[in-house]
Amino acid sequence: PTIAQVHSHCLGGAHDVALACDFCIVAENANMGVPEIQFGLGAAFFAMPYMIPLRLCKEYLLTGKSYSAQKAVEMGVANSCVPLEELDGAVKAFAKDLAMVPVPSMQLQKRGINRAVEAMGFALMVEQWLDYSSLGVLWKSEEIDEFNRQVAEKGIKAAIKWREDYYNKLMEDK
Repeated sequence: PTIAQVHSHCLGGAHDVALACDFCIVAENANMGVPEIQFGLGAAFFAMPYMIPLRLCKEYLLTGKSYSAQKAVEMGVANSCVPLEELDGAVKAFAKDLAMVPVPSMQLQKRGINRAVEAMGFALMVEQWLDYSSLGVLWKSEEIDEFNRQVAEKGIKAAIKWREDYYNKLMEDK
């Protein structure tokens, strides 16, 4: 079994890694999410639809909004949330609980769980994520091109500011 130990920002690819783990323990200061859609891409690893209610999944994947550590627990993305100073100890204690299970039992049980999720279509999604992420680099629009130009010339913070200003102006014009 794998355990994600999350503190501070857990966004994009790091978020995908945390979702791919069997367990996830987060510190209270964790900020989680998949912001790629805000930059003209999208989530590459679609584990969220298998983990959380569909409307919440769409809210986070279609807006790119992040969510708190406590929300991660409420949604089922994380197993528990602890103060930052207790994170190492909590993960070690959880790992110790897992280590107390006979290996053959653990292997068989995990295989059964994974097969059940695969029967729900998860295995196909894992195979298709590469196709989807490859398509993301082909998406073209004036906004995406300008955002990428801003990143190249001025850095990510300036590009994010440009994006916020751009869309705020669009909202004012309507």
